[in-house]
Amino acid sequence: MREQKYADVLKKYEEEHSDELKEEKLSMTREIKFSELQKKIDDEDIEEEIDNNIDDDLEDEEVTEEFDIEEKVEEKEDLVNTQEKKDNDKEEDIYLTTSFKPFKKRFRISKVFKIIIIILLVSAILFSLGFFVIKPLYNKYLQSKPHAIFNKTIDVVSSSLVSFINDVVVEDDKYYLDLNYKLNSNIEDLYYLTDFNYGFRIGIDPSKKVYDELIYIRDNDFDYGLNYIEKDDNIYVKYSTSDRILNLGKIEEDNNEYYNEIASLLDESVVGKKNLIYYIEENTKIFKELLDVTDIVRENDELSINSKNIKVVRNTLNIDFTLALDLAKRYKELVLEDDKLLDISASFNDMTIQEYKDYLDSLVEEIDKDYQGSINIYTINGNEFVGIDIEENGFRNFYYYNYLDNFEFYFNATEDEDCLNGGDCVIDNQNILSLVGEKKDNYINVDVIYNNEKIAVLEVKDFSKEKIDFAYEIIEEDSKINGNVLIYYDSEDKTYNIDFGYKKDNSYINMNLYINLFGEEPIGVLNNDNIVLYTESVYKEENNAFGKKLDEVGLREPYIVWNEFFGILVSELNMYDTEEEVPIQSA
Repeated sequence: MREQKYADVLKKYEEEHSDELKEEKLSMTREIKFSELQKKIDDEDIEEEIDNNIDDDLEDEEVTEEFDIEEKVEEKEDLVNTQEKKDNDKEEDIYLTTSFKPFKKRFRISKVFKIIIIILLVSAILFSLGFFVIKPLYNKYLQSKPHAIFNKTIDVVSSSLVSFINDVVVEDDKYYLDLNYKLNSNIEDLYYLTDFNYGFRIGIDPSKKVYDELIYIRDNDFDYGLNYIEKDDNIYVKYSTSDRILNLGKIEEDNNEYYNEIASLLDESVVGKKNLIYYIEENTKIFKELLDVTDIVRENDELSINSKNIKVVRNTLNIDFTLALDLAKRYKELVLEDDKLLDISASFNDMTIQEYKDYLDSLVEEIDKDYQGSINIYTINGNEFVGIDIEENGFRNFYYYNYLDNFEFYFNATEDEDCLNGGDCVIDNQNILSLVGEKKDNYINVDVIYNNEKIAVLEVKDFSKEKIDFAYEIIEEDSKINGNVLIYYDSEDKTYNIDFGYKKDNSYINMNLYINLFGEEPIGVLNNDNIVLYTESVYKEENNAFGKKLDEVGLREPYIVWNEFFGILVSELNMYDTEEEVPIQSA
């Protein structure tokens, strides 16, 4: 073997030149000599070595030679180490002090790294291709399936309804309303209400039987008014300009029924909110389950939205008598399986549970054998929603199309059978509303059409949950009404800020309205140290002091007008059953 020849030759050489090797230990001389000896041996035995050492698993001769050279170097290193140990030389191995062996190591490691990097790069490319290209395309393919499109539409409608309910309905065991407005108008009848901030605040805590009411006029963030409080079965009044609280005595009538009704209403609003959300979410699940057993047809189509034609895909759910019967039966089964949903459904329809069960039976029994209906959802680019319409017996009674802020909305609530069937009908029996929107530079122009007659035009600049901003023009036979509406809604504080403008001929009204539905301040707070028994002299003293303060700020007359106006308003709305008058200032 060639390795043995290396060993024998090297051993003989080292024995003859041992002294020289010690001196050359830290030089390249030994390395060079080794190379010369190896070359001499290789020249003599090269043919034999090739035959004996070719590795059949390697792909080419270049790789074989490379590994062969590495084997020589490794064998050489072993022989040197052995010889040095025999000579009891404890100095470091010469190979650690030269660049020969580390160079080969670096070469081998870098090549391995190259292979690893190439593998990683290929893997990364494949992963990126799969994650960023193939996966979205596959998802888009799945989402573009008609059932997925219908399910997505149902989910969007459901989540929007739930979001709206969560924003609008206040969950609280107390009732609170603070309304403040400022009016500016040149209408004579509104003269005394112009240019002042008027308001009223009402808080009711039925659990504590506390009623707190304040009718006020605001000036520089201070509310001037008379506070009326029912608490601990007593009636109290307090002027905003005084610390004293007048105790008018015991409440004569029994208000238990009143507070119980308020408590019931508050409880129903909270429970109703939860039940309504449950009703929406469970019906969403039911509708999606019913869709799973239906066939939905996809066809290419063209849709006209505000005179603009676009190519779309129409996803159509056709419902005939047989399918309608099956769906009605299955819907009934699913509702009856859920006792809570059954109870809520009956309550929403103002029926007993048995009456609602009978109603579900009638839905099944009363399906017309000639019934033909369809629901069409229109999409582009796979799953981008652009419209929906509903047809019954060939008559389209609802549609909504929207593309690039151009939209059309149509709803026919006509109950006349001839009109519903597309036949002749009396105009007064029609009840058809249409909205046609067209995108302009910085707003959307909306025509409001009722029974085929344009009644108003809107310029909508913003229409979102937090902000609604539009100008309007109402069309009358002999004149036009112009104005604007700006609404800001704070969902966290449950507050509205509304600006409203109105102009007809030379008359105008501008109003800023603030509404708070969720006040955090306590209701009916009384400082017992400031409570005094009501007497006529004490009342006159407080009343005169209040009137004097109103004179100082120039608010006496507008406050009297607002107080009387509010009293008339409350009476007209029948907000209270009692006609008892509470002492207030005559000013």
